[in-house]
Amino acid sequence: MVCCSIWLYTIIAIVAALIYFHKKKAAKKLEDYRQKHRAKFDSLDDAEIRDFDPASVLTGDDFEELKKRLNNRIVDDFLDDSDNNPYGTPNFYVNEVADYICQKFDYKNVINVLSQFQHYKTVIGDVDLHFVHMKGDPSKSVPILLLCGFPSSIWEFHKSLPMLVKAGYTVVCPSMPAHGFTAPPRKPGVSPAVIACTYHKLMVRLGYSKYVIHGGDWGSLVKQHEEATSAAELEA
Repeated sequence: MVCCSIWLYTIIAIVAALIYFHKKKAAKKLEDYRQKHRAKFDSLDDAEIRDFDPASVLTGDDFEELKKRLNNRIVDDFLDDSDNNPYGTPNFYVNEVADYICQKFDYKNVINVLSQFQHYKTVIGDVDLHFVHMKGDPSKSVPILLLCGFPSSIWEFHKSLPMLVKAGYTVVCPSMPAHGFTAPPRKPGVSPAVIACTYHKLMVRLGYSKYVIHGGDWGSLVKQHEEATSAAELEA
């Protein structure tokens, strides 16, 4: 029994030591990771925050031109039209989306809804970043960073944004690079990790040292990287 106990304690001690050194190594790796991605595009930043009006770049004439092109679309009919998408997006879905945009999509309603929010742009790490910034009660809660997915936009939060602000929350909702009103990056390498650092710098630029974060789909991937690179600033 004594011999078994000694071996048991020895194994426990070895496992504890391995866990300790693994955590120490992981902490060093995490710090290197944070510094690497936070510094990646610092030299290209522009601290100016500019007002932005979605209606200025998404005009009625643009929408009419889009409908004209969609109505004149040519869709090859020789590809497999099955739900398995062996050759990409099936024709029936392309036609379904195009018909919806031309016949049912309410452009004016979208613009009216978007106009209820405060839109801004700022340059961070080579990207002219668009974001919505709605201020609530600063004494009531920490700000919420809402992240959309792919291929999506801030529109997925158009109903929850007003409710959160009405409840007193401050909300920041950026458009992902090359999505919505955010410009595409001019250099390669803008991965979820880099986007996470971009969003963190946005929150710091807005004056928020602590915040919570929610993301779905690709937004959840960015969220995971932001948890790794900005853990000290996140509340949840």
